[in-house]
Amino acid sequence: VEAPDEMGHQGSAEKKIRAIQNVDHYIVGPLCEKLKARHVDFRMLVMPDHPTPIRLRTHTAAEVPYLLYDSTKEENHDWRYNEAEAILSGNYTACGHELMKRFLEYQ
Repeated sequence: VEAPDEMGHQGSAEKKIRAIQNVDHYIVGPLCEKLKARHVDFRMLVMPDHPTPIRLRTHTAAEVPYLLYDSTKEENHDWRYNEAEAILSGNYTACGHELMKRFLEYQ
């Protein structure tokens, strides 16, 4: 899904926020609800492939926030998906293969 990245290139914070909200509303939310309705355990990993900061309007090699959801775990409704919350979480993975291992073996 490319819309949030494109809004970063445009330098529009308002449009980037809306694009991320649309990803949640039209893709992540419905997919999660369909899986929950099947009453099966599942995991979902949501993340961008790279940052595109509004102020720079180009890709960077900085860390990206990710959301690792496990339907068997209690949900934390106080957590927000953004860079600041990601830093506060202490969940940092420098290498993609380590994140994939965490996703596949999540405890």
